[in-house]
Amino acid sequence: MFKKPPRKIFTSSALRNSDIKLLRQRVLTLFPNSKDKVDVEVLVPKGITSCKFDTHLDETGILYSSADKEPLWFSLGKGGGLAQSNLIPTGGADLMIPGVVPSPIIPSLTQGQLVSITQYRSTTPLVVGSMAINGSELKDDEDQKGKAVVTLHAARDALWTLGSKQEPPEGKQSEAAEAPGTDIVDGVTEAVEGVKLDGMTEGDGAGEEMVALERVPTAQEIEMMLRATALYALVRLDGSSLPLPASTFYSSHILPSRPARPTLPSPNETEQPLDPKTFLSHLDIKHTSHKKLAPFLKTLEKDGILKLKDVRGELLVFSVDAKHPALVEAGKWGWKTLGAEEKKEKEREKDNAAGGSTKEIMVEEVWFPEANTEGFFEACGESAPHYTLSSLRPLLSKYITTHSLQHPTNPKFVVLDEILSRALLRKGEGEKEFVGRDELADRLSGNMKGMWRVGGTGGFKKMPLQPVHVQTKTRQGRKVVTLITGFEPFGLDPEVLSEELRKRCASSTSVAPCVEKPKQLEVMVQGSQVKAVAVLLLELGLPKKWLKISENTGKGKGGK
Repeated sequence: MFKKPPRKIFTSSALRNSDIKLLRQRVLTLFPNSKDKVDVEVLVPKGITSCKFDTHLDETGILYSSADKEPLWFSLGKGGGLAQSNLIPTGGADLMIPGVVPSPIIPSLTQGQLVSITQYRSTTPLVVGSMAINGSELKDDEDQKGKAVVTLHAARDALWTLGSKQEPPEGKQSEAAEAPGTDIVDGVTEAVEGVKLDGMTEGDGAGEEMVALERVPTAQEIEMMLRATALYALVRLDGSSLPLPASTFYSSHILPSRPARPTLPSPNETEQPLDPKTFLSHLDIKHTSHKKLAPFLKTLEKDGILKLKDVRGELLVFSVDAKHPALVEAGKWGWKTLGAEEKKEKEREKDNAAGGSTKEIMVEEVWFPEANTEGFFEACGESAPHYTLSSLRPLLSKYITTHSLQHPTNPKFVVLDEILSRALLRKGEGEKEFVGRDELADRLSGNMKGMWRVGGTGGFKKMPLQPVHVQTKTRQGRKVVTLITGFEPFGLDPEVLSEELRKRCASSTSVAPCVEKPKQLEVMVQGSQVKAVAVLLLELGLPKKWLKISENTGKGKGGK
């Protein structure tokens, strides 16, 4: 439970006297051996505080600490049982069934009951946990597998580090009895006094770490989740990319579509719960019973979800039935994908590595539906005021799949129905029966009203938005100058550009009205300084797409 530090610890507050009394009553109810008033007041002292916390596994709980911030008790979930947190040692792994020594008292234990784990023939508690199964199910059988006790807290774990980091008591019961609250520990430990740690023999030190095998998901569990992931990937797949090599579909679509926070299969009573990270690390084709991609995809083909084709020895995902009930259902899912999480993490790392570098200027290009295209969006059930070019592509793909408009023999073309013809064909183009898939988004946006804005605020302006133009020109005979124009829409200050370029290029600079467009300003730098200007503009956040460079030969280079 506390192998890793809590994900979040909320602000603590002192318990009221009435709450302290209730907490003491809970202690007496759960641990009847602690009947002495002094014991209870030691274990639930005045000035005790409480705070909520979230574990690294997203479980919630309440931590009770002394006035000097020593963790004393904690509970998990709503109405969770209390566990004492100041006398338990090492590691944090769960106790597996093969590590339990038979004892007459064990059969009376019930699943979920709070217990402690001791070393064989020792009364020093090593771990506090809850029974994973009923004690009656534990058999004197070397072949019996599974988990016996789920660890809640152990010394040297993340909860232990929140306190004074006291070492666990050593030796026999007589030595441990001197510790405050020992009677309550007796009440917990006597229930499992026969339990021994797996891998320990008589005489091993109490400081040894427990070793327990972590349960790995079964092939069936992996196949169920991988199938769901494949369905989710198919729903999000752009139909214009078909046919698609099966290997590409797996690496670029299925694997990135794995859920970042999977809903784990419910374990059987005798099974250890699955760790999300462990589950995700096994969620790939090699851990299924298929072992290879082709047999796995053929199960989807058998169910009528997709069609495969072998072309010159390469398996292709040829088509997808978007109307299949399984895909319709998958379209309702909205899990956060591992690919998206990894992309965000890379962006965060990039931002951190960049330190104080300027954030890239945000440029939005959107298209508003007009008369010829409104019918298409209505047929798609869409009513957004505007769309980006990337959002148009999946709408087109979905419409084509839904209305079976794929070309009968060539998947690179689509058949035009009345709605698509109106939305895609240009004025004066005449009638067409087919158009190429790669033209669809450009044709649709071409019949819409294009608008742009910079910085994410303010109103949209009519396209086109021109890139910043950097060019060299020859003036007054053989004198070469570098001119920068078109920077105003991007919020770039001409005086800043001029001053910075003067320093970097060690050349004279000036700001003046542009000769061709007097309403615009022009920054001039003496000499051929194209490279220095381009570097500065990119450093100031100008996206490379919006930078156009022209040498004095008149040939365009880079940018848009």
